[in-house]
Amino acid sequence: MNRILTHARASLEETLEQVAFAPVSVVDEPLDWADPDLIWAEIALVSPLEGTLVFGAPRATVQPLAADAWGGGHDADPGAAFLSEVANIIAGQLLANLYPSREPRIGLPVFGAGRRALASDALALCVDVDVGRVGLLVELAAQAPEAAAAGGVA
Repeated sequence: MNRILTHARASLEETLEQVAFAPVSVVDEPLDWADPDLIWAEIALVSPLEGTLVFGAPRATVQPLAADAWGGGHDADPGAAFLSEVANIIAGQLLANLYPSREPRIGLPVFGAGRRALASDALALCVDVDVGRVGLLVELAAQAPEAAAAGGVA
């Protein structure tokens, strides 16, 4: 596993365990990003690494995670807020861990629903939580020279 995926995995696990109180286990099978029931939040990685981070899961998985994170019952609206907040935390942690001496800069989260097209060189992680499966993508900008120094594309 390259350095970017190693840090992305650690950020994903830590965030889900702390925010949604969800123990995670990494799985080899990827999340089905073509699932029409998928909801996701995308956030731009601006600096020091350029690209995009996407956090997503089927609606049926997000609803109980959001309810657990915010202390409500399992009938909570999963909405964009939970996915956006988790993507924001993971993106910031990822950049801070990869580049501890540089200020991480990220964009604002954008919420999406349905199928999500993937870059051919996307770095992907998938984990199981007690209520389903969630996925994380890191799509590096083609011109990002930092990508090679940080572990680059596998």
